Amino acid sequence: MKYSDVLSHFGTQIAIAKALGIKQPSVHKWAERGVPLQAQWRLWQLSGGELKPNSEMLKRFFDTKPELTFALNENAIVVCVDKV
Repeated sequence: MKYSDVLSHFGTQIAIAKALGIKQPSVHKWAERGVPLQAQWRLWQLSGGELKPNSEMLKRFFDTKPELTFALNENAIVVCVDKV
């Protein structure tokens, strides 16, 4: 998910921050650092699926959780918990 896409969708950093219940300076940092994965999940929900999480970032996250697998498609993110 690109910061520019989030900004285009919500219009302002303040609107993004209000939607997520965070402070505007946190959103401002995304311009340089990228949109954090946790925020991407929530923004995906808030946008009705219009904003899509970054699949590479999701893959890196799930690579650290061998007991979990995921699939991302147009309308859903499916997470499976493998029995350990």
